Amino acid sequence: MPKIPSQVFLYIRKSKNDLILMNVIPASDGSEPGLTFTPTEIPAGQETMYTITKPQGPSAGDPFGQHAVRTKNNTVVGKRFYIHKDIIARSPTNETITVVSISSPYAVFGWSLKPNPVAITTLVPVVAQLPPPAPAPSTTLPPFTASPSAYPVPSPGTAAGIHAAATATAAVAKTKIHRTPMYNTLCPFVAKQLFDLAVLRKEQCPVTMEDFSSGNTAVMPCGHLFMQFAIEESFKKEPGKCPWCRQAGKPTYV
Repeated sequence: MPKIPSQVFLYIRKSKNDLILMNVIPASDGSEPGLTFTPTEIPAGQETMYTITKPQGPSAGDPFGQHAVRTKNNTVVGKRFYIHKDIIARSPTNETITVVSISSPYAVFGWSLKPNPVAITTLVPVVAQLPPPAPAPSTTLPPFTASPSAYPVPSPGTAAGIHAAATATAAVAKTKIHRTPMYNTLCPFVAKQLFDLAVLRKEQCPVTMEDFSSGNTAVMPCGHLFMQFAIEESFKKEPGKCPWCRQAGKPTYV
């Protein structure tokens, strides 16, 4: 099992992707197991000496083993750790600081965590420049020069005229456009299929880093899944929008 360094940046995946400098204290003896995380205040004037380079958007992280952690209530719980190699953090002495995250961090540290004011540089992905599209071929048709006598129109009062009018009405009825209404929610069957697939792949909520569980999962019409608590908190700021892609819709709970 990989060892947790004595000082790390704790990465909390939220709307702002907060980073919190933590001192990690191992157990003093076998009677009190569990790692103790203590938030570290950066001295005034040294905020810009800590440099963070991270990608644009959330970081997924790689599994970093399971460790016993002592919570704010002085209980010990097992938590899955993830290491974020795509986030590079350096100290004022230019030493690399490991960036980790854990599943359900608020269950361990509570809701009073505050991010450190550090200098963060976001790497914006480079978009490849595509060549300009080729000009479309000319579709100009030659002018119509046929004389009206070449296409005789039946008189309305004759049998031929009545038949022509009926034929034209039937053609319009057949070509009438039927619009399909747009739905902003998923049917329960499709939502359940997406939930089963996420559980099979061992995916987690991108907000709380928790495993999806039946009766506590929300599936958005765009296909993104969240824990019920996470989607309800997100809707307080942006009602009716997916926290991940901002597409409008209502969640289906499974």
